[in-house]
Formats: sequence, structure tokens, C-alpha cells
Amino acid sequence: MGGAEKILFELSSYFHQNDFQIKVIFIKKSISGYWNKNLKGLDKIYFKSNSEFKGLLSLVKYFLQNKSTYDYVLTSHLHLNGFVGLLRKLRVLKCKYQIGRESTFVFDRFSGFKLLLFKMFYFLGYSKIDLLITQSEAMKNHVISYLNPFSMPKRVQTIPNLFNLEEAIKKSNDFIPDFPEYIVSAGRLITEKGFDLLIQSYKQLNTNKKLIILGEGVQRKFLEELIAKESQTDNIFLLGFVENPMPYFKHAQLCVVSSRVEGFPNVLLQMMALNNNVVSTLCAPGVESLNGVINCKTNDVIALCDAMQIGLANENDNTDVFKDELLSRNVPSFWKKIQDNLMV
Repeated sequence: MGGAEKILFELSSYFHQNDFQIKVIFIKKSISGYWNKNLKGLDKIYFKSNSEFKGLLSLVKYFLQNKSTYDYVLTSHLHLNGFVGLLRKLRVLKCKYQIGRESTFVFDRFSGFKLLLFKMFYFLGYSKIDLLITQSEAMKNHVISYLNPFSMPKRVQTIPNLFNLEEAIKKSNDFIPDFPEYIVSAGRLITEKGFDLLIQSYKQLNTNKKLIILGEGVQRKFLEELIAKESQTDNIFLLGFVENPMPYFKHAQLCVVSSRVEGFPNVLLQMMALNNNVVSTLCAPGVESLNGVINCKTNDVIALCDAMQIGLANENDNTDVFKDELLSRNVPSFWKKIQDNLMV
């Protein structure tokens, strides 16, 4: 589950517990079954295709056949933000408020045809969004500077990512990882996550601790070849998709975010909830202001290695510092900020 989906999962869980009538629609079929196992009794609708394009067509058909009017519609990916806005514009979907969430720095991260496609979604539907949430002021300014009057949402507001501290602590007690002392990182195996940098930094690190990387993605083969090239097959392990990474964060000697660029790395909050020793590159605005997190430049093997060395030697107790930050991001507070901004 990526960060954007995790936000929607936590909100859905909160709504479900507080007796909202809620429906969660997936434009593709279920792969892991995570939502079914962890949110029982919730009304979930899966379309049968593996294709996002076919899923969008199924979404149109669904709303044409089910003429409900919703109080709130929430989306958390650019193409769905824009497409759902278009459906509102065409009166295929009726709702009082549409809330979209911007998940990354689109104009910095993408180029070519993909960026052109995203610009189309901005143009088609963003003007119908009542509240667009950004993760930082830098992201807010980024979006506003690129959008034109025809694609500008009614309101753009920064609301830092939510976090469920109680749930993270609960899940961290599920099991104890079967590993000796280790360093852990987690995320999709894609270029943006910087796992190639992490592997090269680890090789230069003076430690006998293993490195484990949780997650799956298109770079698996590339990373496996890099591990072999660096002669680290006995020290670095790609464990693939792990449904519950919390115990790995809790029992690690060091947690690391090595990303090149992020909207904001939600995995960093998970690590802070469960471990005193956390290293992160300055991959997103706001990372530099997290007290207790050891940070370093992005895209820099030496800087990351030095930060990891500091982290392994760190004896500070950051429990209270991290806890204060995480409690300010709880789910009820996040939802209240949304409602307050819709009332402005």
C-alpha cells in the first residue's frame, strides 16, 4: 500500500468507526486483499480489470447506473482527482464537496508524454475540486504556480499527512522479525525511492549489521544486479511486499529513507513512531523540521553513508519528540482541518 492509499485507508477506517455511510471504489481488481482483511463490513466495490483505463470507463458506467448524491467524495491521485472532477462537470457524479489530495511534485517529477497526460487531467477536472490538499507549503506553491485559471481548484490548502500512532504501535507487536541486527528501509522499488543510493552507501558503511529493504516494484532486477555487483548478496536482502512492516521498523537498529523526491514520505512517520534512530534524505519539504530525524542531502551516496553512521551511533531518546509530532497528525484532527477549510 502506497502513501496515498494509506491516507484513504485511515480515513475510511475512521469514517467506518464513526457510522458514516461510506463506499470505497477501486478502479482495479483486488491484489493483496488488504482492505478486505483489515476493514471488514465496509462497502467496497472492485472493478475486475487490471487496466486503469478500463477501470475509469467502469467508473463512468457505475455512476450512470447508481444515481446517488454524496456529501463528500475523496480522491488521492492526480488522474483520479481530475477524472472525478470531470464526472462532476458532466453531472455523471453528484456530490456536495469533492476533496482531492496532491501526492507529489508532478511538474518536477515527470516529463514528456506522462506529464502531458497529467496536464490533461488538471485541465479536465481540477476546477471542480472544492478543496485540494497539499502536503507542504512548497507543494501548494508548486501547484498554484503551474495551474491556469481554467484548472484551479476552488481552494488549495496545506494539511500535513495524517498518521495513526495507536494503530502503528499495535501492529508493531504482531511478530519479531527473524533477523540478526539490521538496518531497514521500505518503499516501492522505483527510481524515486533511491534504493540504489542506499545500497552503495551501505557498502561504504562500517557495520556488521544487515540491510533489509521491504517493498516490490519495477527496479527489483536492477537492484538485485547492483547488490551482486557490489558483492553484498550476503548482507543486503530484498524481502518484497510485506503486509505489516511495523515490527521491522520497531526492532531495527536504524531506519532509513533514501528517496530522491517525495511529496512527503509517509513511511518516515511510521519509522518515527517505532524507532529512536531514523535517517532521511531531504527528499520533501518539511523533513528538515522534524526534530530528532537525522537528515542529509538527496542523491548523495557519501552524505547518506555519513548520516547512517551517525544514526548507528545515536544514543538519544527521541520518543517524546517524535510522539508530539505524530499526535498532531491524528486522523480526527486531519478530518476536522478538511471540514474547517470547506466552510471558509
